[in-house]
Amino acid sequence: MLFKWDETYEIGIIEIDNQHMELFETANKLFNSSKEETLENAKEVLDFLFKYVVNHFYIEESYQLEHNYPKYDEHKKLHLNFKKELEEMKAKIEANPSPENLEFLYNFVVSWLKEHILKADKQVGIHILNNPCY
Repeated sequence: MLFKWDETYEIGIIEIDNQHMELFETANKLFNSSKEETLENAKEVLDFLFKYVVNHFYIEESYQLEHNYPKYDEHKKLHLNFKKELEEMKAKIEANPSPENLEFLYNFVVSWLKEHILKADKQVGIHILNNPCY
C-alpha cells in the first residue's frame, strides 16, 4: 500500500515539509518499480532516494545548527544510522534487485520516515518556530 501524505507529517518548516513529501513520493516510486516486469527503473529510483536523503539530512541539520537545537547531536546520530542502514540495503538490492528486496526497503523507509518525522522532526520544528533567527 502506497504512503499518502497528510498534514499530520508537517513540522511547520516549508522547505523541510516539501522535502519530506518528496522522500515519501520517491519511496512510493520505489514500491511501484518493484511491481514492474523489469526492475531497471529501481536502480535509478534507489540512487535518487539515497542522494536525496543525504541532501535532506544536510539541510535539516543546518536548520538545527542555525537555531541552536539542543538535541542536534542525538538527531544527527539518528540520521547517520539511517544512512548506514540505507547504504547496506542499497548494496543488497544492487546485488539482488528482487521485488521482495525492493518491497522490504520501501517498508523500511516509509516506517522509519513516519516514526522519525512524528517523533524527532516534530520536536525540531517546534524548536525552530519558537526560536527564530534574525
